[in-house]
Amino acid sequence: EKTKAGSAFANNTHVKTIKMVNLHLDDNFAQALGKAFETNETLEKVVLDSNAFTGEGIRALFAGTGKNSTIAELQVRHQSKVMASTDEETLPALLESNKSLIKLGVDTRNQLVKMKLDRKTATNRDFIRKLRVKARKPK
Repeated sequence: EKTKAGSAFANNTHVKTIKMVNLHLDDNFAQALGKAFETNETLEKVVLDSNAFTGEGIRALFAGTGKNSTIAELQVRHQSKVMASTDEETLPALLESNKSLIKLGVDTRNQLVKMKLDRKTATNRDFIRKLRVKARKPK
């Protein structure tokens, strides 16, 4: 059932915010939702704090977010399972092609990874600001 719920967001055209906190969602749900992110064009805010994702589930969510162009906020803090250091190190590369994510909440122990993720969101904020400025300028 949980996997079906995650997959259902692939064709969603109405829901803009997902807030599924403390529901004991697992990696299977995260993988289905991450796959749905790749095709979804309406989601803007995703809050999945306090669930049971491991590094595998969080990697799946980040991979889907990396291919998404509408999600501006992703929160996956306070998971009941600890993410391995090797999983943490793969996260920045998964978001490399994303230009929309400007707010990110994820628990990482590696300061270098945290710095790279912060830099990515700052770069995206700057990119979006430049687009706004460019749109306002008369030609």
